[in-house]
Formats: sequence, C-alpha cells, structure tokens
Amino acid sequence: MEMVELMKALGHETRLRVLHLLIVKGGLCVCDLFEVLQLPQPTVSRHLKLLRDADLVSGFRENQWMHYQVNADVPSEIMAVVSLVVAGAQKDSLLQADLKRLQKVKLAVCC
Repeated sequence: MEMVELMKALGHETRLRVLHLLIVKGGLCVCDLFEVLQLPQPTVSRHLKLLRDADLVSGFRENQWMHYQVNADVPSEIMAVVSLVVAGAQKDSLLQADLKRLQKVKLAVCC
C-alpha cells in the first residue's frame, strides 16, 4: 500500500472512528457500527468499502449482515502508522463518545 493511499483512508473522521472501534473491539457487525456511530447504514457501508479497498479492514458475511475487523494481513509498518493515528486521536471527544455508546449498545442485535 502506498503511503498516500493510507493517509487518504485515514483522512476522514468517519473512517478513523470505524478503525478506532474495530481496533478496540476486535471486530463488529455493520449494524453495530451504524448504531454506535449514529450514522445511516449506507454512509457507514461506503466508508467501510473505502477501508476495504485500502486493505485496512476485512469482512465476512453472516446471513444478511457483514462483520468487519482490522485486516490481519496489514503489514506491521502500516499497522504501526494506523495505531499511532488512532492512539493520537484517543483524546478526541467524538471517539470517546463512540466508546461510551459501544459499551451501552447490545452488540449484534440485528444478527
């Protein structure tokens, strides 16, 4: 992956929020993501597609729902950059609010 592509993938608030949640939780259903992010499903899916295209996340289908996780095949140097960006954003109030909602959401209610 080119560094420019990586920065483009990390350069949007919603994608950063998604990556942060996937790193913290290890993996989530798309229905949990749009519940926590409080965004419409098409918006979340569009950002997940961009993260998949950048090979940062992978997914699998369970019935009608997609489950996502950070791609295990991301090279360690790329994952180090992603981790630094996410760690640097830890104090962001929006990311903190996402974590609080994540704790309150009954996960995978749709699946």
